[in-house]
Amino acid sequence: MKKAQAANEAAIVIGLMTMFLIIFIAVMADQLLVAIDGRATEVAGDLSLVINSEFLLANRAEEGYSRTFEIPPNIRGRPYTLVLDEENRVDDKNLSQLVLTIEGLSSGNEQQIVKVLPENVSGTIETGTIHCITKSEGKIRVYTKDNVTTNFATQLAYLDLTNPILTNSEFKKKFREGCSKVHT
Repeated sequence: MKKAQAANEAAIVIGLMTMFLIIFIAVMADQLLVAIDGRATEVAGDLSLVINSEFLLANRAEEGYSRTFEIPPNIRGRPYTLVLDEENRVDDKNLSQLVLTIEGLSSGNEQQIVKVLPENVSGTIETGTIHCITKSEGKIRVYTKDNVTTNFATQLAYLDLTNPILTNSEFKKKFREGCSKVHT
């Protein structure tokens, strides 16, 4: 009888220890996911500051300013969207907002970061592409490479877009050269 009782007690102790181990691992995994989401949100905040600084730099620059910058396709492996909301009026000023929404967080929610941009900002902003930002007639415009190549092909005629076989670095170089010529 004593051997059976000892075996039962051992099974109960092993079962309780296994249950505590599983609970501990679940809590640690949850904390790890929260930490990873926090880091992704932090990186998204940094990205929104970098993009906002591009607009602030263009706002303070002289007429004819142009510059290119790249926006990554994802944030720490998570998809996100960027929207340039031009429909804001504050104190009779035409202010735009940059809205960055990071998706795919472990909580199932999405995180939005909103930055107010300087006056007279317009254009298109997308993830995972090169952008050209210009200042002309007091207005700041941002274009993606697709907008520049399709909407401003006549202004960028020297960009030789008929050659579809360009390496990534060759395209970036030609796009940057084209950006410095676009001031519309």
